[in-house]
Amino acid sequence: MSVRARLRATVPAPLPSSQAGPPEITGLPGRRLLVQRSDDAIVAQPLDDAFAARAGASVRFPAPWPRRRGTWEVAPDATWAVFAGVHAVRAVDASGAMLWEVRRAV
Repeated sequence: MSVRARLRATVPAPLPSSQAGPPEITGLPGRRLLVQRSDDAIVAQPLDDAFAARAGASVRFPAPWPRRRGTWEVAPDATWAVFAGVHAVRAVDASGAMLWEVRRAV
């Protein structure tokens, strides 16, 4: 049995590719996010079930350190993001306020 792939939607990246990593689609059906990380922020754009961006719903999370210095993830409802760096794991809200931090023992 063969399956033919067809283009269903095109979603523009929230940040220019010269300033950020590749965009990623995360989340479960009904809660999908288009997420992209630059050196100074993560931008999360909620998507509808047809993968169209929801107007005005983009959220920007200031990053505590450059993207080369660890990993990151955005909460499914895009209310906060977690950054795992060399010395700490930190959660921030969209204003950049730290929600919590766990320092790593060195």
